[in-house]
Amino acid sequence: AEGLVLRLIRMSPTSLQRLQFKWENYHVFPSLCGKSFSKLKRLEISYPAQLRNESLERIGHAVTEAFTAIEQIQIETRHLLELGKAGFLKNFPGSLNTLELFGGLDNNNMECLLEIPGPLKKLAFMRLNSTIMMILFPKFLQLCTPC
Repeated sequence: AEGLVLRLIRMSPTSLQRLQFKWENYHVFPSLCGKSFSKLKRLEISYPAQLRNESLERIGHAVTEAFTAIEQIQIETRHLLELGKAGFLKNFPGSLNTLELFGGLDNNNMECLLEIPGPLKKLAFMRLNSTIMMILFPKFLQLCTPC
């Protein structure tokens, strides 16, 4: 079944507008074979575990090279941080205007969000402890405000 789904994705680069990768068990993020998904606007990624290097590289390359018109990404905070450590965030497309994060966020890793080029219109933190949010959000706004 996985092979069929991957073939369907690879056959749809000019029409696919929304793509969801939601796994309950670990699977390697598929290689998109150099295809450009010019109409893809929304990407949702949900992994139960830490990303392995192969998946991390493939997701990073997909967002920076194949999904050039992406506007919305929903991803676990820890996976976004991994993409940042690997150097992908600074190369995210300028078309990205919505980022929906779920999972833990703290003061130490919040600065990686500033690596994303272009202004975001919507930044959503889902499933974040409200006490942590009250402490971190003002600090994040200070980071975003130019001197």
